[in-house]
Amino acid sequence: MASSLLSPSFTSFPRIKKDVSLSAFTSQRCFKALPRRIIRCAVAAPQRQPSTTGSVRTAMTMTEKILARASEKVQLTPGDNVWVNVDILMTHDVCGPGSIGIFKREFGDDAKVWDREKLVIIPDHYIFTSDERANRNVDILRDFCHEQNIKYFYDIKDLSNFKVNPDYKGVCHVALAQEGHCRPGEVLLGTDSHTCTAGAFGQFATGIGNTDAGFVLGTGKLLLKVPPTLRFVMDGEMPDYLLSKDLILQIIGEITVAGATYKSMEFVGTTVESLTMEERMTLCNMVVEAGGKNGVVPADSTTFKYLEGKTSLPYEPVYSDDQARFLAEYRFDVSKLEPVVAKPHSPDNRALARECKDVKIDRVYIGSCTGGKTEDFMAAAKVFLASGKQVKVPTFLVPATQKVWMDLYSLPVPGSGGKTCSQIFEEAGCDTPASPSCGACLGGPKDTYARMNEPKARIIVDKEWKKDVVDVRRVGDRIIALKLVVGQDTFNVISGYAPQVGLAEHFKVKFWEDLKGVLQDIPQGEKVFLGGDLNGHVGSVARGFEGVHGGFGLGEMNGEGKSILEFSEALDLSIANTWFKKREDHLITYKSGGTCSQIDFFLIRKSDRKYCLNCKVIPEESLTTQHRVLVMDVRIRDRAKRRSPMVAPRIKWWHLKGEKQGIFQQKIWEGWCGQSQGSANDLWNKMSQEIIKVAKETLGESRGFGPRGKESWWWNESVQSKVRVKKECFKEWSRCRNSETWDKYKIARNETKKAVSEARAQAFDGLYQALGTRDGERSIYRLAKGRERKTRDLDQVKCVKDEEGKVLVHEKDIKERWKAYFHNLFNDGYGYDSSSLDTREEDRNYKYYRRIQKQEVKEALKRMSNGKAVGPDNIPIEVWKTLGDRGLEWLTKLFNEIMRSKRMPEEWRRSTLVCVSTTNRNFPGRMGHKEGQIYLASPYTAAASALTGYVTDPREFLQ
Repeated sequence: MASSLLSPSFTSFPRIKKDVSLSAFTSQRCFKALPRRIIRCAVAAPQRQPSTTGSVRTAMTMTEKILARASEKVQLTPGDNVWVNVDILMTHDVCGPGSIGIFKREFGDDAKVWDREKLVIIPDHYIFTSDERANRNVDILRDFCHEQNIKYFYDIKDLSNFKVNPDYKGVCHVALAQEGHCRPGEVLLGTDSHTCTAGAFGQFATGIGNTDAGFVLGTGKLLLKVPPTLRFVMDGEMPDYLLSKDLILQIIGEITVAGATYKSMEFVGTTVESLTMEERMTLCNMVVEAGGKNGVVPADSTTFKYLEGKTSLPYEPVYSDDQARFLAEYRFDVSKLEPVVAKPHSPDNRALARECKDVKIDRVYIGSCTGGKTEDFMAAAKVFLASGKQVKVPTFLVPATQKVWMDLYSLPVPGSGGKTCSQIFEEAGCDTPASPSCGACLGGPKDTYARMNEPKARIIVDKEWKKDVVDVRRVGDRIIALKLVVGQDTFNVISGYAPQVGLAEHFKVKFWEDLKGVLQDIPQGEKVFLGGDLNGHVGSVARGFEGVHGGFGLGEMNGEGKSILEFSEALDLSIANTWFKKREDHLITYKSGGTCSQIDFFLIRKSDRKYCLNCKVIPEESLTTQHRVLVMDVRIRDRAKRRSPMVAPRIKWWHLKGEKQGIFQQKIWEGWCGQSQGSANDLWNKMSQEIIKVAKETLGESRGFGPRGKESWWWNESVQSKVRVKKECFKEWSRCRNSETWDKYKIARNETKKAVSEARAQAFDGLYQALGTRDGERSIYRLAKGRERKTRDLDQVKCVKDEEGKVLVHEKDIKERWKAYFHNLFNDGYGYDSSSLDTREEDRNYKYYRRIQKQEVKEALKRMSNGKAVGPDNIPIEVWKTLGDRGLEWLTKLFNEIMRSKRMPEEWRRSTLVCVSTTNRNFPGRMGHKEGQIYLASPYTAAASALTGYVTDPREFLQ
């Protein structure tokens, strides 16, 4: 395949290009079907220096030339497997220990690396954490570098202050460039997928695994397959509201996340030539998100100037030949591009930023190897400066390296009057720039800065109490509150998870303000039990908080503990842990290594202390990592044992189709006497009674049991009969208890299982076949709704509250509340007074109404949807559609009688108004405290979004 693609005959290949319009997200594709699913394309590269690989037999791309030189070959074509000599190998604290282990296992404990000056080790991922295993990774790197006398190890020893570690750099991909390890024409490999960032310097750079890295450590070589090259030509003047992140997101959206799988992506054009080195690094950084093997930008004067003073080693750039063959070419007019984002959950889910203006966001993160460089922060500062506003959501800032961090505090932002980025960020209300590292990008231990998957507050309810829960309230990730009604008492159970030490102060303030709001919304007279990890030490004695602290705590009070005590005093709460004298083991709630403390507490209202019988820690039990189980015993009044409510039997209206539909219609007209005279009430009663009677006979009726928790919607009559036989066999075996009845039961059980399996498979086959029909769509929606319903905290509203939000528990109060509600609903705003309710029907003045026509009834029925819930009359709309023309005639007669007599059937007066609320929904699958909803965007767009709290086009502030 490779030899046919790059045959010496240039004229055998068509010149095929892609012109991509960036504003409309369209491409003019002129590819035609070719064998082997390879798009053959040949384009001419811009005039460059001659090849430096020796005698050229066939034109080559940059990537092919670099690998040819590294493998000491004259000629390479895509698909060739060659051993290449590695110029630089980089590893970090996540993959380094594993690579070192493989190296020692395969080459021996005393083996030496192939070249101590070509190995670069940069700790950057799990650095600023107290996690012992993460810290141990850095120790392994340090020991190995000492053994091998590695020249380039960027160590960190003092985790409390990165600035006192002059060797520590930060994110490896940015540090490699800043420290002069990226040079044109070389091969750079790294144990990280974004090693491709270094391709911005005109070199071959790609990520490898630990096993490959272990082999390179011992030999300095690696077997690589030569990738084919995709060429991306970007021309046009770059608008001042765009950055390289917009360009690469546009490209990935065009070719998809699999569009460059094991291919080289070469970026050329006037736009690329105008980009700074940091912007070129952004471009190459994300080629792996398109599946690319590597990304590469031809070296030029911008590259050479950046490298001045950073490296003393000689380098020799290479460029694609004029007649080099590319797998495909994409052309972009950058001047037409608009700011874009990548919507969840894929980098190719491209959309214009202005199209997402209604997407509310929870936080903004500016950092990482892609967006944590100096120019990225300068761009964000430019937006904040132009707006003159403060951010509306938490905005995290993580510089990639120490140099970037220093630039934030020293370099003035153009047009700011001498202000630095740090000053502008502070004025905008952003978080203080954090220590340089990968930050929240990869996650890590729970104390990793700005960790997005932080723990959430949860409450587990025993099934005995589940039916008592009448309300669930969530406030962010850290607070959840349940309301239970037991007899005539109302209990509020609250779980809270306070921000840990090290998080910014505004997170702590927000948590306590939110918790205060939850408690203040609880009416007096309702009981409150608040438990959780409050991350503070209240001390062993009260010290001025006698009404709150019982005098039996642990350790010394700290600032956070004092805040807990002041909070409790202000809201008339008491800390239950401190009111019972216990030995130390029953007070320690948190234990890690040699650290023992009390940071988990139960808080109750002082008036409810009489209900608290005991509160202690169970030392032997761990609830979560490092936390012990804290238990509080509470006394409540006895409650009457409730019987499970019976569900009223229902007619199986869903069987009203096919053969049964015809039988139903025939029986109705046979049993109906054809009465067309009498009052509307008489007409309706006789017809409805006939319909209900025939429906029970023809369609059947449910037994009135509630849901059993089993999926049985697909059961058919065969399954039902097998189940009945199995039950009879089981009853017989229960009476006799002999081998004969047991064997009979086993046979019946196996036959039932077989019938269930067949029925289920048949039902799902029918479902798949019907997907294109309306019935199939309804079935899918029904299944989806059922699954969504299982994610809700509550399936239905279980309580009634008065005007002040207090839960009503007495039946008389509940009825009065409903009466007042419906009176206001039906009467307010219509000028009615109560006296009008006493006016006799015959004294009312009705205007003349024309007669209702049969066609009007027909059109009305046609507009009504099937499958809707029935009213109190228990007759669905499908019945009237089944009865055909005779049914239409009867309904028309009924409606006109109602209009003539001014009286509707009595049964209609008992209709129920169903109040639908949208306040109790739970949509899973979000990130941070909303789990996984990430919008990829440029620093411009990120900063603009921080200012509004929604995904925002930066042009709103930059123009």
